[in-house]
Amino acid sequence: MNKIAFVIGNGTSRKGFDLRELNPYGTVYGCNLLLLEYETDNHGPEIPEEELDRFLLDLKKEGKFSGHKFAEIVVPHISVSMEEYRKAQHVTLGVPEDRKIAADGEMLLEDADYHNGAVHRPRSNAGMICMQDAIDRGATHIYLLGMDFIFDDDQSTSNMFSGKASTRASYTDTLNRLRYFDWFCGQKHPTISFRFVVPKNFGRPMRKLAATNVDGTYYEVLDSQLKELTTDLNE
Repeated sequence: MNKIAFVIGNGTSRKGFDLRELNPYGTVYGCNLLLLEYETDNHGPEIPEEELDRFLLDLKKEGKFSGHKFAEIVVPHISVSMEEYRKAQHVTLGVPEDRKIAADGEMLLEDADYHNGAVHRPRSNAGMICMQDAIDRGATHIYLLGMDFIFDDDQSTSNMFSGKASTRASYTDTLNRLRYFDWFCGQKHPTISFRFVVPKNFGRPMRKLAATNVDGTYYEVLDSQLKELTTDLNE
């Protein structure tokens, strides 16, 4: 059981950080096409172009994807998808069943307790699904990288990957995500530690939270903090 988990969003605040450095410390969760950032030369069979959707085909043409199935996935340990086309991408890329979560049913919706038991509720998001799965598996410390809804400007909607416009978060969406995240941490999981990781000199305003079990740290000191935490958890 890993008590440390990393939830990797696709906000551009994480750009330049090598996510492979996290692997020794805990379970790494990634949203949508994160695995493409760490494609190795250990390829599976080539995927016929007619089986690639336009997003994967564009990435192949841009030299950001080899066009082969994955024989080895370095990062993340678990890939999470919500939209049907993202689920189909994971199938096309050959992501094993035990290395992915294809959200469906209640998993797609925000927690009923947050909405006073309402049946019809807003959709959740991949990052929150990652967090809940990590907690269900025993994580007590969750680090959040590239989860840019915490920023109080246009950085909140930044994204490392293109996607359908209909699924892209708006500024208002990020405010709603923040409120839900605040409740999720402070009310539903008050004994879990949540920590945002941001660049030290990023210079972006950050939104305030009521939850007292959420704080932050910098990429520049992350490795040393993880070593110390790992030692403490193993004592």
